[in-house]
Amino acid sequence: MQQFFQSADMAEHASHLSGWDQRYDQLSNGPLDAALWVRDVGSVRLFRERLSQAAIQHMQLPRDHLNLIVPLVWPQRCSQQPWVLDGVNLLPNQHEFRTVTGAGMDVLGLSIPYAELTDLLSDSTLARCRANHAVQGVALASAAHEGACRELVELLMAPAHDAIKPRLLDLTARLLSELDEVPARPISFTTRQYIVQRCHELVMDAPQHAGNLVDLCKRLKISRRTLQYSFQSVADVSPIQYLRSIRLNEARRALTRHPQARISDIAAQWGFEHTSYFCAQYQKLFGEKPSTCRVGKRDA
Repeated sequence: MQQFFQSADMAEHASHLSGWDQRYDQLSNGPLDAALWVRDVGSVRLFRERLSQAAIQHMQLPRDHLNLIVPLVWPQRCSQQPWVLDGVNLLPNQHEFRTVTGAGMDVLGLSIPYAELTDLLSDSTLARCRANHAVQGVALASAAHEGACRELVELLMAPAHDAIKPRLLDLTARLLSELDEVPARPISFTTRQYIVQRCHELVMDAPQHAGNLVDLCKRLKISRRTLQYSFQSVADVSPIQYLRSIRLNEARRALTRHPQARISDIAAQWGFEHTSYFCAQYQKLFGEKPSTCRVGKRDA
């Protein structure tokens, strides 16, 4: 089965990949152009996702599945990030996953039950995949990477036929043949990701105190410099911009869910004391006024 989705709203776009329970927050400023192509072949899924704006992506990965990302375009922000641009990237073998993607991202994805791979991958490769608890990149030679991308795009768009699934499984086995030679990821980037994730969680729990970076540093027992560097390394934005963006995204969801509520009340709920400032920042991030996303709801 093939499906295509196009959206100008980040939350709507995130809902289109069924079974992943995704939640996206827009991070960069401007209108969104998002596209998703999905092909399900039995229990195997192949997809392509394109986003014009940077996003904080939070998802529940399918259990007992090998989940791979092959970048076509990946705006790299930090050389210490784990994503391999000219290869294949294994997502962690854990249910909950969060990452930050840059504006202009264009990726291919594969999600395959481990049961489909037992006769194709060696015991050591399967064990490495199942034990993976962080993004793990496998670099490929330029010709191999380009060939894999071409084959995946071809299989995504081709008319339905019986050879699609065997070709996808065979390609996956070839892509992972070098996995055992890849060293483990350095702990330093994992630590910075943890700092960003904890700040995200703390602000979601108490959005009224989101601007108090001193308090965040005290609670995490880190310096202001470490906080700043962690956000720049993981998300390519300052802590203030990141934490303001996730609150604006939550306010946008609330405005859509509650079209009769006052904008000032929702702004205050998400830590914006001054409505004029909230409206200006909202329009800067999403390219529209806060009242725009609720017009259809009121008229319905």
